[in-house]
Amino acid sequence: MDPSLNHSSESSHKDPEKHPRRHRRGHTKSRAGCQNCKRRKVKCDEVKPVCGNCIRFSMVCDFSPGSEQHIPAKSPPPETPATKRKPGRPRKNWTEAALEPPENNPFDSSVGSSSESFSAPSPLVTSGPVTSLPPPITSIMDDLDLMHCWTIRTAATLGRGEVWRTHIPPLSFHHPYLCHTMLAMAARHSSLLKPLESERYIALAEHHYELAVREATAQLAHLTWENAQPMYGTMVLVSLYYFARKPSPGDLLVFSENRTVSWMPLLQGVRFIVQTLGHAAIFRGVFAIEPEDPSEGTGNESVLPAAAYQTWQQPLMELIQMMAQSTESYSACCVRATSDLIDCYKATYGSLHDPISYSDGRFEHIMGWLYRLEDEFITQLEAKEPLPLILLAYFAVLLKSLASFWFMEGWAQHLLGEVNGILDSQYSRWLVWPASRILDLNVDPGMSMDPP
Repeated sequence: MDPSLNHSSESSHKDPEKHPRRHRRGHTKSRAGCQNCKRRKVKCDEVKPVCGNCIRFSMVCDFSPGSEQHIPAKSPPPETPATKRKPGRPRKNWTEAALEPPENNPFDSSVGSSSESFSAPSPLVTSGPVTSLPPPITSIMDDLDLMHCWTIRTAATLGRGEVWRTHIPPLSFHHPYLCHTMLAMAARHSSLLKPLESERYIALAEHHYELAVREATAQLAHLTWENAQPMYGTMVLVSLYYFARKPSPGDLLVFSENRTVSWMPLLQGVRFIVQTLGHAAIFRGVFAIEPEDPSEGTGNESVLPAAAYQTWQQPLMELIQMMAQSTESYSACCVRATSDLIDCYKATYGSLHDPISYSDGRFEHIMGWLYRLEDEFITQLEAKEPLPLILLAYFAVLLKSLASFWFMEGWAQHLLGEVNGILDSQYSRWLVWPASRILDLNVDPGMSMDPP
């Protein structure tokens, strides 16, 4: 035996203080991870509504509220050495694993309500004679289907269709949040184009929307010249997606009585990007603002006699006269909002001496009014002050001119109805003209301001 080895062995027994025993540091185990991470045997960061691993691999996380429409997978059986898998990337097809027949009845009331138990599918999926449920994750075929719809159909409906169809997709390949918003809009569009598959497409739309919002929100703290355009494009599409979801009761765009988030914060996200990086960082290259050609429209116009829309000037002028003659002192922000609204009407319909020959408005002109609203005016709207609400009803007339956009259908009627439901009857006469334009009623503009 080597003497040196023997000496080393003896010294280790004689001097235990020199080699103290190391204790393994304790750690806490969590069983609250999502089912996808459990199946893959990787650590879940447990971030809600979508964990980091599910974002990385574009999987539907069961933390997400929209994931209730899918069947949570049961714990996998013990694997044999021949089939044992190592932790890492997800398998190519989780569909079969997720749709394996459960050992227990998933709808049995005896099953607990913990995150690891089964839950009944949502009515969104189970309505009608459904024989099979959609898989718990999107497949590459789903994404190809949506990208095809985006290229062939959806992009052309957004205005400046060539930009969205040709230039934005390559930009999205390096910025996944932009890609997810494109696929979300395409899925919503497909739900209208293919009504028999609308439930599946709505589920896909919500999946991509949730991923887009989460990733884009994280990027807001890291705005640079390089990601300025993809972030701007993402926030624009997120704003349009809000309209595509269709209105809900209590939603007045600027504020919402029932939803936790109204549309206004989404628009403010666009404004935040523009104000942080400046116009030069965004409106360049594919987003460069080109001079408008009066002979060209947006691609969605319906050419109608402009005389049908020349009546807007008299009702708005009477509204201004009412403000001037009223004993109430209206704030400066209301005066500026009224003046700005008149400018939007001019840009949309023209004037009596210079009418515009098409009836459909331009999205950027009309939404510009909401974009420029001051915080004080928004506060008065939330307080349900009469004049701001009346101005919102007149703005709804402009929304009606956007009805050719598939995602704007029904919003003008909804907004008018919400305002009418809030205002007292003494102010209803100021809603006669907006109602006549939105509901296509034949009302003499000279009589629109008379008391009932």
